[in-house]
Amino acid sequence: MKANPATRYSSLFIGRLRQQVDRLDDRLLVLLQQRLGLAGELGRLKRETGLPLRDPVREQEILDRLARAGNGVLPPDAIREVFRCVIEVSLASEERDTTSCD
Repeated sequence: MKANPATRYSSLFIGRLRQQVDRLDDRLLVLLQQRLGLAGELGRLKRETGLPLRDPVREQEILDRLARAGNGVLPPDAIREVFRCVIEVSLASEERDTTSCD
């Protein structure tokens, strides 16, 4: 039995979209790794200067700024949730004084 042309087209289109998603994921990973590297450096500098690793005011500023910068594709609460996780991972990196995640 031959595949329906619409199904074949849909499969090709889905495959192409998935490739685009994969490329975006790869770019996001590189950016997150760069952010963790900076967080590790921030952690070292904060320890050297006696500053606390956590700055709740700064964290809230980041979340608010990004939520306002959204273009409507992601709701502000979703943006806050995603970046709250990014901040937590970054803080863990600062606390370990390393850029690795293990």
